Amino acid sequence: TGNLEGTGSVDISCNPRAAFMMTFSAGNSNNFTTRQLSHFANQLNYNLYANAGMTKVLGDGTANTAVFDGNNVRTRSFTIYGRIPARQNVRVGSYTDNILVNLYF
Repeated sequence: TGNLEGTGSVDISCNPRAAFMMTFSAGNSNNFTTRQLSHFANQLNYNLYANAGMTKVLGDGTANTAVFDGNNVRTRSFTIYGRIPARQNVRVGSYTDNILVNLYF
């Protein structure tokens, strides 16, 4: 009955210190607004966020999506917040998506 939420992290280590930008693809749905996990023909909406309030959708910087970046960085850790909205009527199964993460430095 409630949203399913979780976190993960990405750690960056640069030697020597460097500026970087990390972008995220839209996944199999090709849509940053509503990413979709798939199980055969079944779809389960979800999204990934750059902040705990889950208002900044992670993406490639277009369409108001957020990226992770830094200047003169040696190490840095970023938290990724995920949410599957409640009340989706889908079949039981293992749902997956593929997100491509690009790191530019």
